[in-house]
Amino acid sequence: MVPRSRPRAVEVECPPGVCEGVEQALRGDVADLTAEETERYLETGLLPDRVKRWLAEYDSRRAI
Repeated sequence: MVPRSRPRAVEVECPPGVCEGVEQALRGDVADLTAEETERYLETGLLPDRVKRWLAEYDSRRAI
């Protein structure tokens, strides 16, 4: 039997927005999209109104 090799971790530099988004997700600060909402977002680039409201509320809490 041949031993299995494990993939090596690679360190990369992410843009600031990506790093911030990962940190928010790890804290649980996320607004999940349904499958339909995701499909519509990918087609149009427009977020659902409920997500826009969540983002506005989230931003106002961060400003405090």
